[in-house]
Amino acid sequence: MARTKKPSPDWVKGGIVADALGCSAKHLTKLRESGRLIKGVHWRDLSPADAHRPTYRYHLTAIQELFKKG
Repeated sequence: MARTKKPSPDWVKGGIVADALGCSAKHLTKLRESGRLIKGVHWRDLSPADAHRPTYRYHLTAIQELFKKG
């Protein structure tokens, strides 16, 4: 029987994080592109190498902690 890894409930779509933080998805994109959100810590790209559009997931708890610190 093959074991499949369940996705962590903390890694969610940008819209969910934006709603939780009270900001826009566009603001999350700006934070990611500016380097304030760190790849592997705050966000990750789930898309295959040949994908035309990236599929990002954000770590809700890590980003909430970042926002608390200011």
